[in-house]
Amino acid sequence: IVTVDNNNSRHRSLTLLRRKGVASAVAVRVVSRDTDNTLVASDLSDRLFGMDRISVASQYYKCSNGQFKFEAAQFQDPITNQNLINGGVVELYYDEDLRGKDMTYSVENDLLTIFQNKYGSADNYDYILFCMPSGMSPNWIGYTYGTTYRSYYNDQWCGYYTLPFHELGHNMGLQHSNENNKEYADRSCMMGKSYKKKTAPEQCFNGVKFAQLNWFPNHTLKINPSTETWTGRLAAFVDVSKLDDNGIIPIILQVGDTFLVFNRGKDYNKGVVGKRDFVTITRGSGTTCENCFSEMLGGIHDINIPTITLGINFDTSLSVRVTFEACQRYTENDIDFMFLSIRREGEPSTCNNTLPPTKQPTQPTQSPTQPPTRSPTRPPTRIPTRPPTRS
Repeated sequence: IVTVDNNNSRHRSLTLLRRKGVASAVAVRVVSRDTDNTLVASDLSDRLFGMDRISVASQYYKCSNGQFKFEAAQFQDPITNQNLINGGVVELYYDEDLRGKDMTYSVENDLLTIFQNKYGSADNYDYILFCMPSGMSPNWIGYTYGTTYRSYYNDQWCGYYTLPFHELGHNMGLQHSNENNKEYADRSCMMGKSYKKKTAPEQCFNGVKFAQLNWFPNHTLKINPSTETWTGRLAAFVDVSKLDDNGIIPIILQVGDTFLVFNRGKDYNKGVVGKRDFVTITRGSGTTCENCFSEMLGGIHDINIPTITLGINFDTSLSVRVTFEACQRYTENDIDFMFLSIRREGEPSTCNNTLPPTKQPTQPTQSPTQPPTRSPTRPPTRIPTRPPTRS
């Protein structure tokens, strides 16, 4: 859930959204006068920052191929120099009743004041996650204020890793991932539905979100099939670390206002819920999509759904119907590819002419290990030494 607030005096906005490098974060475990927090500090630390397990931090690190690291903040007491933040989690006591209540601006501001009095200015942290106690109103699970640094979670939802992952996406400027004009319905992307599970599902983003985050500019290719048919291979985004960083092989294709990725269900994307093993086609708001919603248009698969034809916008005045065809999926050097033909509607398929060649056997057939049968060791039977008996 995201609520956009334009009151800049109350919410520090990130003028440069931290999408790359190291981002420091602290989780605030709130306990009120009449109710406690279900999750203990060690559980919150593991689920948010643990790098040796499925967590918000480890999944962002993998999905970005190591370009974004979400790590536990530290704060030293100015007098004792002792670190007051253990494992990225602190506890705040709020001397008011919260059971059965909704969040309000007043509660938010009170918590921020208490936090800053104890742990220094909020400007010292890239992100602050407020994990509220149990028993509050069930009408909400989590929210943030767009591209700001604060997010709020209703008790255990702070530990269901897909929701903090989702809200941090909002903090980085991402909006929801939709399908069939239904909000959150794109299940291939973390900006869709969040799940009430501790460590599942393992998945990342759709093409629009990857393009916004700009983690892979060297592996993003812009094509225009309205003027020329394109045929080539698209690598699975989970295999980007195995590609040479020379931009020859794309993991993101931009076609007008749509973005394609090969949503291979393996490794850190092995739990993907929507369109597993399909090349997905998502649309943003225009050919440059910043802070926009995305819409899942469909997916293609070399066996199940090989072709789809869609109206694609290339600029404000040009809309062209384009056919997307999945020719063949194959693996080479432990990298999964989908070979594609992308062309103007009505143009012939280019799959059969340009499919990757069948690989030769890795081990050629060897010559026989045994030599052929040798000639007889004895000479043939000799003719009789005596002439035959006369008549």
